[in-house]
Amino acid sequence: MSIIRWRRVWTTTKPTKGANARRSRYCINWIGDDGKKHRLCYPRRDVMLKAKQFKETEINSWSRPPMVRTWWELVAEYGVSLEGRSKTHQDKVANVLKRFHLICRPRQSNELSPATCEQFMAARSQGEPRIACKHKKKDKIKVIIPSPATRRTERQMLSGFFSWCTKRGYLPDNPMSMVLAPSKPRRVKRAPKTAEWVRLLEVLLQSELVLYDAQAWHLIILLGVVTGYRQTVLLNCYFGVSIQDTVTLRKLEARHPKGFCVIQLADDEEEGIGLLFTYSGKTFKETIIGLPKIVTDRIAQRISDLPSGAEKLFFWEHWQRKAWDRITQSANLSNITFHSLRATSGTRAAIARAEQAAAQQLDHSSPQVTHDHYLDHEQLARAIAIGQSLPVLPAMPVYEPLPANHATPGRRPKGIAQIAQLG
Repeated sequence: MSIIRWRRVWTTTKPTKGANARRSRYCINWIGDDGKKHRLCYPRRDVMLKAKQFKETEINSWSRPPMVRTWWELVAEYGVSLEGRSKTHQDKVANVLKRFHLICRPRQSNELSPATCEQFMAARSQGEPRIACKHKKKDKIKVIIPSPATRRTERQMLSGFFSWCTKRGYLPDNPMSMVLAPSKPRRVKRAPKTAEWVRLLEVLLQSELVLYDAQAWHLIILLGVVTGYRQTVLLNCYFGVSIQDTVTLRKLEARHPKGFCVIQLADDEEEGIGLLFTYSGKTFKETIIGLPKIVTDRIAQRISDLPSGAEKLFFWEHWQRKAWDRITQSANLSNITFHSLRATSGTRAAIARAEQAAAQQLDHSSPQVTHDHYLDHEQLARAIAIGQSLPVLPAMPVYEPLPANHATPGRRPKGIAQIAQLG
């Protein structure tokens, strides 16, 4: 049967036996509501074509009641349609459908309604279905209230399941479309003060904070404050790559479409000022940021501590949100996001003021003309880095080698208990 609701009626010819062996019988065939094949035969072709048109209109009418299936038949057939998806996605969908059946107890497809979906969403907000704790007494029940993001994901998976049932003709419409999704909790974002982001660096030195590679967190917070770039770009930070090597840069651009950056350490004649060449995938622009001497020295220390053959400053492939939440909670700054660090960076504003002053001195009509033709961007980045004043920074944490059971770069920790066992 086709995935879409429209069911086709096809024609065949069936030779007869006996005295009418030379004649053919004209037949129409279709799949009924019971899932079985049906056939009707006619002696003339014109009658068969009229019967085919009438039958197609009848079985595909929108006023026709949908086909009734049991719950387990729907789940089994939907599981077959998900064979092309990943195993992880199939397991998540199976768990959501299992929870829906435990809460609402549907038996057939005609029992699925918006009221049933609202019952499921209300029960999930209260932590249903409750599960028994492992290795404890059987009467000990553990209540786990899922987050709004988890409930939105479950609603999206059920909506996809009901949309599939609608296309198959098992439901007249999607019952989940009339149920509102859980609202996202609004987090008030604000720019952290100098004492606050310094406190984030101080928290990394605490032994009570269970965190892997605190040195990397120290540098990425410091780079976020100095440069104001997003964590997506800073995580893809390379060193030892020549800026003149356009072939390597194009390969990195194809590997990281959201952006990357390349660090160029300072020479003896550059007063310890390093440069950060950034290729942003959002604005498709190439910018140069000067790094103060204290930041360049700590990056050089990190590079010397890394194992031989490493080309990236950080091992992660994705942002470690849970680790960031632990850092902010330890510093009592739960309303601070990494994106908030962008507001602490005055680099772009300083560049804009420098270009305006240069444009007025050279009598240009627009600062863009000065920017394009009359500025050495590397010298400007170093001058701005020299002019930046940073407070007294805490010491940088010691580098921790990558544990053997954490050897996959970018692997997210599964919890505090698992992280404590890494050492």
